[in-house]
Amino acid sequence: MYMVFFLVEWKVAKHPLVPIQFFATMPRIAILMGGFLQALIMTATTYFIPVYFQVVLAASPLKSGEEISKEDASAGTSTFQLLKQFGQAVSIVFGQLVIQGYIRTHAGDLLRIGVSQITISDLTTGQTIVSILETEPKSGPGIALREMFVQALKMMSVLYTAFAGVALIASFGVPMRKIPRDASNEEPADAAVEKD
Repeated sequence: MYMVFFLVEWKVAKHPLVPIQFFATMPRIAILMGGFLQALIMTATTYFIPVYFQVVLAASPLKSGEEISKEDASAGTSTFQLLKQFGQAVSIVFGQLVIQGYIRTHAGDLLRIGVSQITISDLTTGQTIVSILETEPKSGPGIALREMFVQALKMMSVLYTAFAGVALIASFGVPMRKIPRDASNEEPADAAVEKD
């Protein structure tokens, strides 16, 4: 869907929401990539930490939200926002894929300790994690399943740390610029970027 959107923006739209020239220089690409990756990382945090509180710590959704609140005291803008939104959407997919892959890899172990094939199948095909784990007992196989979920979250943190590293590297594409003392002498930001 995004590919079709960009194709229409590039070839069809007379006044595109995302002008292709925004991808013409490295500083612009670096800024847009940084926004995309930031959204990817932040979305994973805001989505999976409440899941952790609910699944592993058995907190209610309200209590989970309470815990989170304690921890978390023009065309250029639309392009930036579009890539951030895309990053948010893909972030959930990446996180789910890590969890599904980890559960799939350890499905034999889960079956041996008594987790049902239906539960394993649900977890490896994209069903809602919280609703599945809430139905599992708080002892025996349920504990082992929750421990496996924690291990999958650890694997996920490695992935998002790698994304953060790419974001750091992308940030080096943004040129340094002295900020003038007199704002009236300041040239438009785009003009400064084009010079570099």
